[in-house]
Amino acid sequence: MVNESLPAPLRALILPVRLVWRVLIRVAGFLMLPVSGAVWCLRLLRHAAEIRSAEVVVLMILPSGFGHSIQGPDATRRLYPGRKCVFSAPYWNFKYNPEFNPLVSRLWSDIKVIFIPRFAWAIQYRHRVISIPFVRGHDRMITSATELFVRLVCKSGVKFMNLMEVYMEGLETALCESAEEGFSILKGSGAESRKAWQNFAHEIGYMYILMRTESMAPLRLPDDMRGDMENHIREAWRNAGGTGTAKHCCLYLRFERRESYTTRLRNGSTVEDHLAAIRLLNEAGYQVLLTGDREMEPATRQEFSGKLVDYESIGADKELFQLLAATEADIFIGNLGGGITPALANGTPGLYLDWFPFFIGYPNSWYYFKTVFTEEGEMVPPEDLITKHVYDLSCSFGVLKNITSEEIRDAVACFIEDVKNPKASDPCAHIAEMFPEDTPFHLSGARLSPAWARKYYGE
Repeated sequence: MVNESLPAPLRALILPVRLVWRVLIRVAGFLMLPVSGAVWCLRLLRHAAEIRSAEVVVLMILPSGFGHSIQGPDATRRLYPGRKCVFSAPYWNFKYNPEFNPLVSRLWSDIKVIFIPRFAWAIQYRHRVISIPFVRGHDRMITSATELFVRLVCKSGVKFMNLMEVYMEGLETALCESAEEGFSILKGSGAESRKAWQNFAHEIGYMYILMRTESMAPLRLPDDMRGDMENHIREAWRNAGGTGTAKHCCLYLRFERRESYTTRLRNGSTVEDHLAAIRLLNEAGYQVLLTGDREMEPATRQEFSGKLVDYESIGADKELFQLLAATEADIFIGNLGGGITPALANGTPGLYLDWFPFFIGYPNSWYYFKTVFTEEGEMVPPEDLITKHVYDLSCSFGVLKNITSEEIRDAVACFIEDVKNPKASDPCAHIAEMFPEDTPFHLSGARLSPAWARKYYGE
């Protein structure tokens, strides 16, 4: 839109300048595309030996991001156990790339993970990437190039897939097996349910893959990458007056700074809101490892010393610390985001706070939901959240509010007791039964936090 405050001669020039610019960048992108493709193929050649021996090759284009860079390889190795799998993905080679951690490739012992930088002129602008050639055209090109490369260098019968096909295979297999067992999950589901399933097909596919496969080798950094950090973490615990060997809780707090409605749906509470809960965890023998987007205030760092640790506390690399904390933890507490994926993959018991949407859930997990108010300031009844509004993924019916410090403390207190006997019968099962049968929350066997049930149902 042209700024009306500009002089008329300048306003008249803006439209032709924009048109010329759009033509130029498209021509530049068209000319650069074959160069980008050639460089991509050369970079693939560096991994020809690993790809040549593969029986399954997966390329991650969409969906993408940090969570899928872990979830994708985990889903692939679970779907094809005992087969040689290669998982590859392009990435932007920025100095700071919040959606990518190249050290993820070091987590695996039973699948080869390869990350290859795109060859393109690109800049980050307002949490987006502007590139020449355009991302969509570039990624379509490298998909075709990678498939051709795989067909040329691999044995006949190699399976080449994109990541969404992996998730959909897991989902479709589960739906077929359920139908054979006499239970059609989506039979009779309404339009809202089907739309929610479509929007979360990748997460539901992964949920079913987790549920229907045996335990796998845990995600873990190599010994030489863990050693120094683990020693520093243990030393911090001792220096803070901790006794014995600490158990570890990974605390993942999400806070995406960009202004968008979806980030407000998922962002969690502050570090300060979690301090009372952290004290409880310390009393129970847990050293808390802080990961995610939130940072500790100096006063907090001083108060908790080595009983609440982040990467700065031990002088570690941030990306390395985030992976170590998430994969070595005995328990996990956090918000919805890519950082929960290592816990899901390793089967680590998890408490998920400030959770939304209510529709989704995972095995071996407990949930305390965000509070919802109407525009008039009245609280939406909890029963409506898990029945009437459960398929509303954008919370069009109200305004989401993060839970309070007291609610976090109560949820963590219950969780500390829950993980002592995670196979015990669920005291909130009769409330969880209110979830519609076709919701992933119901299908996964996810549990409500007893603190949430007590607050709203007096249980």
